[in-house]
Amino acid sequence: MGIYYSAVIMVGLPQCEILDQELIEDDKIHVCPSFFDGGGEDHAIAGWTYIDSGDFRAEEINIDLDVIEALKYKFKKLTGQDAKVYLSPRGW
Repeated sequence: MGIYYSAVIMVGLPQCEILDQELIEDDKIHVCPSFFDGGGEDHAIAGWTYIDSGDFRAEEINIDLDVIEALKYKFKKLTGQDAKVYLSPRGW
């Protein structure tokens, strides 16, 4: 078993700010743990991944604001809350 890390751009909110935690429990929005085995941490971002670098590597990115806005809209429609864009490590 290994520990893996990537860099991600997430659209969502910190897990502790999600008003309806059942959305996380039902896997309708995903949690991005910032360290191995850290899925329950309050500051982990819950939402959707926009870009994931893959394990331990650099990734060239192209930011498509239309896609980000669509993810923000989807988040608002599902949660009633305004999403933000985060850069975060992901550990698994």
